[in-house]
Parts: sequence; C-alpha cells; structure tokens
Amino acid sequence: MFKQIAGVRVAFTVGLLWSAAVVVAQRSDLQIPPGTILQIRQLSPLSTSFNRKGDLVSAKIVEPPAMQGGFLEGEISDIRDGDKGARIEFEFHTVYLMGQSIAVAAMPVEVTNSRGVAGVDESGVAIDGARRGSGGKLSAISSRMSRSTGFHLTTKAAHLTLAVGAGWTVQIQPRKQ
Repeated sequence: MFKQIAGVRVAFTVGLLWSAAVVVAQRSDLQIPPGTILQIRQLSPLSTSFNRKGDLVSAKIVEPPAMQGGFLEGEISDIRDGDKGARIEFEFHTVYLMGQSIAVAAMPVEVTNSRGVAGVDESGVAIDGARRGSGGKLSAISSRMSRSTGFHLTTKAAHLTLAVGAGWTVQIQPRKQ
C-alpha cells in the first residue's frame, strides 16, 4: 500500500513541475509596448538630506491593470543640496513583472508628493517643471532625460524630498538587454 501511495506522490509532483515549466515558458514572451504609461508609487524615499549616489529607488506599479503589482527599480546617479538649490538625478532602469526583469528607459510625465499634491515636494516646495499651475506636469526642460536617461528634478529650496507613497506617471521604453 505504501508503494502505491508513493507512486501517486511522484506522479503528482512530476505533474506539478511540468505545469510550472509550461507557465514559465508562457511568460518568456512577456513584452512591454514602447510608450507604455505607468502610474507608480514610491516604495523608498528620495531626499537630498539623506540619500546618496548609488542608492536604489523603487516603486510599485499601480496602473495599467495588466502590470499592477509589478515593480520599477532604479538608482540615484547624482544628488546635491544647499543654498543655491537642490537636485536629484536618478534613473528607473528595470521593470520586475511576473517573475521576469525587463530593461527599460523611463521618462517622467507627472509627479505628486505622498499626500497627492501635484508638482511639489513633501514640504510644499515647487519642483521645477512641475509647478502647481501645470497640474504636476513635468516640462521638457527641467525634467529632461539626462545623458544616462534619468530624471533630473530641481528646486530652488535648499532640500528636495519625496516620501514613500509619492506618485509618478512615467512613460517607458523597452531597452535591449
């Protein structure tokens, strides 16, 4: 009787492994169309007060529904603060979705602080190119893609901070891996 039960377990385990292999094989064709617009929420803070060059920046994908639950990850490439203003440059470079990583370039479209106020950081200071009158839309000049295809956020205040939960609208382009 034990041998019969063991045989059923082996067959069941082999069946599960084969099913998992089929699911993984189906996911290998995952592609992101160029120009896809994502709504994301920051999972890590961005602040000229405590972040440093090389720190990771991560965000959860909220929209579109087909990508909901995925993540966008990047890295800070430059950060400065002081009396002449503050600046954070960073790049989102990888989408993690359905067990896969996809190299991307991301262009900022809109930013809101963690309280949902468009175009300002956590202390209410205007982020250049994302003024209140523009509805948080980022202009081509101050949010331009830097040489490393990153975000370039500046403010005239001494510090710039976007907390966990800050929202972004970004447009992404797949990159060759």
